[in-house]
Amino acid sequence: MLVRKAILLQFEDTADGTPQEVEAALEAAIERDDNYIEAYIELGHYYFAVQDNAQRARSSFLKALNLLRDMNVEIIRCLVECDEELHPEIDPAELKATYERKLLNNGGVEGRPEIE
Repeated sequence: MLVRKAILLQFEDTADGTPQEVEAALEAAIERDDNYIEAYIELGHYYFAVQDNAQRARSSFLKALNLLRDMNVEIIRCLVECDEELHPEIDPAELKATYERKLLNNGGVEGRPEIE
C-alpha cells in the first residue's frame, strides 16, 4: 500500500504530495519488507526522474535486479524439480538450461517443445 501511495502522490491529477512524502512512503515500504522488489523499482524511478540522481537510482534498480535474480533462481530450481517427476526422460541440466534461456529470451526456445 505504501508503494501505491507513493505512485498516487506522484501521478494522480489531484495529488498534492511532496517529493519527501513520496520518498518516505517508498522507504517505509522497504523498511517493512526489504525484499519488496516493486518498492526498489519505484524508488529507482523516483531517484532518477524526480531527484535527478542516477547513482541512487542505479543502486535501487540493482537491488531490485538482485532480488529478482534470487527469486528466478528459486523458481527455476523448483520447475526443474517438478519436471524431473513429470519428464524423467529429460536431463535436469537440459531442463535448467531451457528455463534459463526462456527467462533471458522472454519466450520459448526454438526447436524445443514448450514445457508448461
